[in-house]
Amino acid sequence: MNIITEIQVTPLSFPLAKPFSNHVRKITHIKGLEIRILTNVDIVGHGFIYGLSDMPHKEIINILESRILSKLFSENHVIDDATELMAIWQKIWPALKAEQHSQSELTALAIVDIAIWDIFIKSKKTSLHKYLGGAQNKISAYGTTGWLSLSLDDLISECKEYESKGVNAFKIRLGHKEDILRVKTVRKIMGDQFTLMLDANQRYTVEEGIQIAKDLAPFNMLWLEEPTVNNLEEIAKIKKGSILPIALGENIIDEKDFIFICQNKLTDILQPDLPRCGGITGFIRVSDIALKYNIPVCNHLLYEISLSLVAAYKNGYMIEYDNLLPAKIFTHDFQVKNGFMKPPEFFGTGVELTDAALKKYALSSHTIHPSPFVRCKL
Repeated sequence: MNIITEIQVTPLSFPLAKPFSNHVRKITHIKGLEIRILTNVDIVGHGFIYGLSDMPHKEIINILESRILSKLFSENHVIDDATELMAIWQKIWPALKAEQHSQSELTALAIVDIAIWDIFIKSKKTSLHKYLGGAQNKISAYGTTGWLSLSLDDLISECKEYESKGVNAFKIRLGHKEDILRVKTVRKIMGDQFTLMLDANQRYTVEEGIQIAKDLAPFNMLWLEEPTVNNLEEIAKIKKGSILPIALGENIIDEKDFIFICQNKLTDILQPDLPRCGGITGFIRVSDIALKYNIPVCNHLLYEISLSLVAAYKNGYMIEYDNLLPAKIFTHDFQVKNGFMKPPEFFGTGVELTDAALKKYALSSHTIHPSPFVRCKL
């Protein structure tokens, strides 16, 4: 009998208390997707992904069923236990990752990967953080919003709101016509002890990236993030010419690119994106590469699950922390205390939505049965 008995998929939408605009569009809701893989051993594997970009739920669910789960079940009709499930998944994951290129495809792969890891870790009666080595028991957090749609006063208010939670670091988005004034003012009001970073969202040419680093270096910036598009040659030129340290990785998909970047020291801080990496498996593979070349690792969003991963490594550096989702929607309370976050200690990944949150923010619900392999809309 298959260990997996049923897969429940729930599209979600979380309204923002304060809508904002990034360089692409106005954002009023955070879209998410939750998956629960039920088993015959009283373990439920939870997977949850959300993001700033639009999330085409129907497309992702179709990919999840037709490409990801169908491949998993076609490999072995009988998967007896969690260890065998993980072994089969790790066997097919590289090929699946190589086949997924769009954001929807990568999200489908990642969410199944997270849920399978949750089942496996729960079967081992440990936490994800501890299973991976648990190199650090806490990681410092930095606030990440700083949207271009915010006024200068709003920007200061956000910094102070994070500071009230014990977070003494903040990332400012670049691309405003008054970038220098905004950075200068934040530095002046928040003080020299407050850590500031810059995020360019890939907007600059090589010459512009080098120049903005020069212009803003006097204000003691920790890093300049994503200064240009994913052209490794251009990234190398900016890295060579920039006065500021460079951070990147959220838009990198190919593992070979991560290897090239780390080998050639094209970044000072690596920031893999968990969905684009293909889930926990991909994040681990990228973090192992960074560890080999002694490059610090941060996350890109999804701090709830990334926390356990970043803290598992001795080169885990900081957690990108946001306030995008409603409060009290998880079974674990992801609080920041004195500027640090501690990874969950209970069995599994530690990231589970409450039933109340699922009911409140669900858009619909779907069930996928492994045998026969059909989906029924509830």
